[in-house]
Order: sequence, then structure tokens, then C-alpha cells
Amino acid sequence: MIPPKIDPKCYNLPRTGKFSSIDTSQTKLKYLKVVQIDGLAILQNKQFKISLPKFTSHFSKEAIKVITDQTTPDNISMNLNPNDFISRLPDEILSHILSFLPFDSAVGTSFLSTRWKDLWKKSLTDSMEDGNVAITILDFLDGFAQLHLPRNKWGFQLDIGQGRFIKASMAPNNSLHLEYFSESKPEFPMPFDLSLNLNHPSQDHRPFPYSPFDHSPFPSPNDRLSSYIFKIETLYLISISCLTSKALAYVVSKIPFLDSLIIAKCNGLQSLNIEDATGLRKLTVLDCPQLQNLYFRGSLRFLRYRGRLAPFRFDVTSKYNPFGWWFNLEDAMLDFRLGPNHYCSLSNRCFEPIFRSILSVQCLTLCRWVFEDMILSSLTRDSQFCFNHLIELWWIDCSLGIDNVNTLLWFLKLCPNLERLYITVDPGSYKLRGTRKSSIRDPGLKKLMELQFVKLEGCRNEEEEILLARKLRPIFEKIPFIIAKSSNGGCLRLLRKDRRPDQVKGEFPYKFKVDEHVHQICPDHVHMKL
Repeated sequence: MIPPKIDPKCYNLPRTGKFSSIDTSQTKLKYLKVVQIDGLAILQNKQFKISLPKFTSHFSKEAIKVITDQTTPDNISMNLNPNDFISRLPDEILSHILSFLPFDSAVGTSFLSTRWKDLWKKSLTDSMEDGNVAITILDFLDGFAQLHLPRNKWGFQLDIGQGRFIKASMAPNNSLHLEYFSESKPEFPMPFDLSLNLNHPSQDHRPFPYSPFDHSPFPSPNDRLSSYIFKIETLYLISISCLTSKALAYVVSKIPFLDSLIIAKCNGLQSLNIEDATGLRKLTVLDCPQLQNLYFRGSLRFLRYRGRLAPFRFDVTSKYNPFGWWFNLEDAMLDFRLGPNHYCSLSNRCFEPIFRSILSVQCLTLCRWVFEDMILSSLTRDSQFCFNHLIELWWIDCSLGIDNVNTLLWFLKLCPNLERLYITVDPGSYKLRGTRKSSIRDPGLKKLMELQFVKLEGCRNEEEEILLARKLRPIFEKIPFIIAKSSNGGCLRLLRKDRRPDQVKGEFPYKFKVDEHVHQICPDHVHMKL
């Protein structure tokens, strides 16, 4: 293969005629199969000419795909798989097909082949330069007609200079995605604070979500408030930076009925303050490594957090909670496997608002070190406490040592109605420097009456998996499905009874065996997909 590139800016020696007398007419490149030429489009724009027939006269008959950067649908189809009929269609038809796909699915088609690489950009996005970031996003939402989605642009890329862009896109489920990215080399993140004032209408005047059958006075629009903004329920803020934080905060303040907010991969974010969020039910914060503290004023039902444990402050606006500093969460992802940040001292003061918020939780992700260091000491005040509502638990630990497994067993005795248990061993998870002792009494042997399955992931070998299964067995009322995920992330294995005739007496009579249908029995925990 020859991949020559034609660049008019390349230095050009004066013609000397040195090679004009060399006869190359009999020279053939017998083994050449593919020639890719870049730069023809530039040459033609400058009224240069190139003779491909003369260039290809030196190739053998077997050679030959000549691919250029100015390929048309007619000649590009010569280089495609003969069975790929869709890719042979003209750009206009393919663009029309892509217009019916969700934005993320359309972007995913760029991985099919080079033929599809940039089609989604032509079909579903506009490219803009300059302009106010907030006003441009609001203008986009103003012109977004839900009844004619296939005919609309699903998003746009705004060039804010120096190779930096903001991508805004809509998803069919009334989700708005705002993402900052840079095409240049990775930037050193400038520290910044993000303050979001959601300006949600009072719950006394407007129920959430808004019902079209309710004829009470509609909240009056502020400076700019399009009709489609009222329909946005989920907002993603991805990789926002110091340069864009204020503009995007202004956009957020114009979305009155936001139900779910996801903030992810924001390097440099130090402080997150969310106020007047009376209608926000779900908050997700993922992978913001510099986050030092989080303040929320509203009333949450779902809190999902992945990163270092930082000081949390809650100001709850709910008539059901007269104390006003914790939530009544249904779903809590507390993935603090990276440990606490240096602004959070290892004491229950840092964790107390979260602990009080998960007392009635139904779906929980928890690290073993958090339970030992943050929760266990709090339970000394109420020896009869149990997580009676907990149905699904994802337990994360750094190893399966004896003390660690005993801590897990201790916690499981507090979950009498648990149905699904996921255990992940992550050697990179935070390790406590010492074991903290507690005066609380062991709750005693309690059986898990409702447990349906246990899923193990990250064990070093099958012996460790079987050993853990043996230690868990005493708390099972009936043996649940026990599934282990291979270390390579591939097949799932189900623990089955071993009926070998040569089995040693007293040996644990179960072995893990591959089962193709076990994934139907045991889906992944919902927090694992984030």
C-alpha cells in the first residue's frame, strides 16, 4: 500500500530535469494493491491538475484500489464490500436515514467504516463559530420542534476558538447533553466553582412533573424561555471547564422542570453548589477528581456519586423532614473506593448527612471501608437498626481477607429483605490504615429469606470464589444462584452441585461451571452501567 499525501505548503525544489531522461515505461509494481492519495481536493481548489491515468500506468493489472479524498459516491462504491448495499447509497439518502436515529446512535455509525466517518456531522449537526455560548444553546432549543424530529438537527458544535468546542445534542427522551472538548493536546485544568440555581417553581404552586391537564397559573418566562425548555427532564453536563461554567450555569437556570442532573468528568471542578432544586429528584456526580465539597438545597430521591468522599451539605426543602439536613433516598450510589479527599476528615461528621439519607434506601452501592469507618460507629446509638427496605446491594472491597468477609457478613445481617447481592473485589480500592473497633453488639445469626442471587466479580481465582460462597452459606435460608464473573470479564459461571463419585467426604460439594443463560438470571447492577 502507498499512502502519498499532496501538500502545496511543502518545500518545492526548482526543476532540474535530472529524471526526465529516465525511462520508466516498462516498470511495473507487481504487488501493489492499494493507493491512497490525500490532498487532491486542495490541488483542485487551486486549479492544479493531476493525471491519474498516467500515475496508474505503472501499476500491474491486479493493483487496485485508488482512493482519494475527493471520492464521490459513484467511485467510492467500487472500493466497498459488494454485499454492503447501504454504504453504496448516495450521501443524501444516508443522511436522511441518519436523521431518524437518536443522536448518540447516529454518532456511533462513524465506527462502521471510513465511508460513515463524518456523515453524522453533515446530517445531524450544525457547525458554528463565535457567538455567545448560552444564547446559541437557547436559540437551538427555541427552534427544536419535537413533532418533526427527523427533519431537525439533533445538535451542533460551537467553535469557541483555539481548538475548543461545545457540543450540544438532544435525545428523544427529552434529554439535553452539553459537553466541552478540545482537539488540541490535553489542557491543565483550571480550578473553578460551579453554582447552579435551578429556579424551580414552588411545589405549592406547580406540581412536578407538569401536567397538561392542570390549569393553574403557568410560571412566567424570564429573559429567554422557549416552549421546548419546559419539556427537558434530563441534563448532562460533561467535561465542562472554567471557560464554560458560567455560560452553562445560565442555561441550567432556564430549565424549570428538570428531573435529573448528571455531572461527569469535570476536571478542575472544586466546589459544586446546587440551589432552589425543589423539583430535582436525581443527582449524579461522576469522576470529578478535584471536587472538594458539595452543597445541595432541594429534595432528592436518587443520589449517585463516584469519586473521592468529599464533605456533603444538604439543605432539604421538604415538609416531611422538619430537621432539614438529610434526604429520604430510594437509590444511593456511594462509590468512594478512591477514599476520602483531604478536606474530609475520617469521622462520621463528614458522612452523617449521607448516612441519615440512606436509612430507607432500596438500591445501594457501598464500600466496605465506608461502612467500617463511617456507619458502624453511628449504629451504636440504635442497636435494633436494620436496612429493612434494602433490596439490591453492590458491595465493593479491596480484598477478601477474613476480617473483610466478616464485615460483609455483619452488614448483611442488617438487610433482612435483600434480594440481589453484588460483590466486587477491586485491589485498587481504598484501604483503612487500621481497623476501628466498635462497642456495638453483633446482631446475631439472621437468615436472608428473600435472597435470589449473588454475583461475584474480581476474585483472584476459583478457590477464592468457592471460599467466599462457603462463608456466605450460613446466612442463606435457601441456596440462591451464585454467579462468578471471570477475571477477563468474559463468561459467567454458575455454582452447581458437584456429583463426582470420587468426591472427598466433607469437601464443599459445589463447583463453578460455565452457563450460557446465566446472564438472564442475573443482570448487572444498575449502578455498574454508569
